[in-house]
Amino acid sequence: MEPRLTDIFSRGRPTSQTVKFSATVKSDAAHTALHNKKLNKIRFSADTYRIRSRETFAEIQIRRSPGFDGDTTFVWWTEPLSAKAGIDYVPQARMTQLLPKGRPLASLFIRIIPNASRKNSAVFYVNVGDPSNGTTVRHLARTAILLPPSS
Repeated sequence: MEPRLTDIFSRGRPTSQTVKFSATVKSDAAHTALHNKKLNKIRFSADTYRIRSRETFAEIQIRRSPGFDGDTTFVWWTEPLSAKAGIDYVPQARMTQLLPKGRPLASLFIRIIPNASRKNSAVFYVNVGDPSNGTTVRHLARTAILLPPSS
């Protein structure tokens, strides 16, 4: 048996509770979009970091855009160029890092390996990405780490 047309129209309008739920969903979606937009503004403190000879760690600073102070996560990793992973520095696979609520920056540390055979300057990169895409990490920023020749 199909319902009569008059029965369908007599059911009335959605309750205010249903309308409130819809508004809440839209508000949550807007908040998430705003959160993701702000997350995309994470950046390095410098375009290039120069490591001095005899330094054993590179400290890289990540800053977030002003106005967003909630807990934020990002993914970071190293990528070789002329510097050799395992010979000039300890490589870092993709790793999720927390930028805690209220903190404007996070420090990343990469171990530099003393290399007596390095005759020229060498470079590797540190990348930062957005982990919110599941298994795919969207690239956000990259900085170069310059290693001096051995003295």
